[in-house]
Amino acid sequence: MTNMLGTPSLDTISRVRNEKTRRYLTSMRKKQSVSFAQKFPNADPLALRLLEKLLAFDPKKSTYCGRGIQLERFYEGWKEE
Repeated sequence: MTNMLGTPSLDTISRVRNEKTRRYLTSMRKKQSVSFAQKFPNADPLALRLLEKLLAFDPKKSTYCGRGIQLERFYEGWKEE
């Protein structure tokens, strides 16, 4: 996950409840994020946006699956198939 999202910020790490996980994340080599669009250039932009929201480290920036599929434009594209 860190190969795509990069290393989480210290602020995000500080909110992780498990101390062992916090220590691990703090000690890991810093990684830069990779754009989903760069990694998956032929993917639908709405799908990429959904991935970004579902896979965010920071709970303040992420969404849950139920909310993700409720995004109007995502749902509109899905129900047409």
